Amino acid sequence: KTAYEIPKRDWSSDVCSSDLWDMLLVSVMMDKVELARTPKGAKAVAQEIAKEKYGWSSKQFSCLNTLWTKESHWNFRARNKRTGAYGIPQALPAAKMSIKGDDWRSNPLTQIEWGLHYIDVRYETPCKALRKFQRSRYY
Repeated sequence: KTAYEIPKRDWSSDVCSSDLWDMLLVSVMMDKVELARTPKGAKAVAQEIAKEKYGWSSKQFSCLNTLWTKESHWNFRARNKRTGAYGIPQALPAAKMSIKGDDWRSNPLTQIEWGLHYIDVRYETPCKALRKFQRSRYY
């Protein structure tokens, strides 16, 4: 053992290990929400989810970045006064983001998760969604 090596522990036998794990997950999610409240942080969170959950490449993220920059400038409070579209992905109607969480108005992570899911289901990739946006000014 080196001086810096941490001894391994079998957490599976601990009664409270699942509680600790749950607390850790909540803490990580809260950190992501706070990070995503800024445009730079929202981009970082979206890029991570896009890669981990959907397997999208950096090219796909570049398309997503272009699309959501045009739509909202990555502002989770962005609202189109004319249409009522809301949030980072500019959902219309905005309330449909509630399928990912009732906190869609105030939680940028909920908006990002909804937007990525929407793109995946409707267009398969951010680049295909961006091409649609370039043709019609919506996606």
